[in-house]
Amino acid sequence: MIEFRAFTCCYCGGRVDLLPGKGRTRCLEAGIPLSIPDDFLLPTCRKCGEQYMCVEISGPLDALLARLYPPKKAL
Repeated sequence: MIEFRAFTCCYCGGRVDLLPGKGRTRCLEAGIPLSIPDDFLLPTCRKCGEQYMCVEISGPLDALLARLYPPKKAL
């Protein structure tokens, strides 16, 4: 797990913590949204819900999504 320090949301001034969540998606390629597992922790504002992404989070998240949704082989 990465070392994370809470910070202030630049949109609403709320506190940003690593939080799980439902209904989140991320596009890896071709603009197709992939569901992020509910228990994956993302930096998220507790007040407005804004999500923040950084290299330390996106690398492990992209690797997880690549395992969960392997690319389809061409016919």
